[in-house]
Amino acid sequence: MSGVSWDERTHTVRFDPVAASRCFATAETVVVELVEAYDIPPDYGNPNRSSPFRFWFVYYVPPPSFCGDHPDPFTPNNDGFNDIVYFTYPHMERENCIIRIYTMESELIRTLPYGMSYWNGLDDNGRAVRRGLYLYTISVDGNVVCSGSVLLIR
Repeated sequence: MSGVSWDERTHTVRFDPVAASRCFATAETVVVELVEAYDIPPDYGNPNRSSPFRFWFVYYVPPPSFCGDHPDPFTPNNDGFNDIVYFTYPHMERENCIIRIYTMESELIRTLPYGMSYWNGLDDNGRAVRRGLYLYTISVDGNVVCSGSVLLIR
């Protein structure tokens, strides 16, 4: 399996999700199971006919404890590159967060639906906003946990 390797020096099994083409969501619990395989002949000697063994590795993908946005600047011009800005914030796993986007004049132009952590450069009416600097606030349980700015260029 791609992404699983044996470290001969430390005698440990390593699982690399990126090499295995796997992506795990924030606050997700991930279980990786390794099972002994009998269908591969040994390098030398006879196959071991003992009972198969299994290893389970359970780990938790911690939510970010910081605020951020990326890419910044972003370019929502539908070319497939940097068309969306993604926000990170504490307690991303909760669904009761609200992200609000404002102009530099403090005009609210976009309120993202609960649980949505990205913005595509459209206002609440579905119109593309002008290029420029925009402010955002992120609220969880009614409390602002993050605020910042993001630059939109077209």
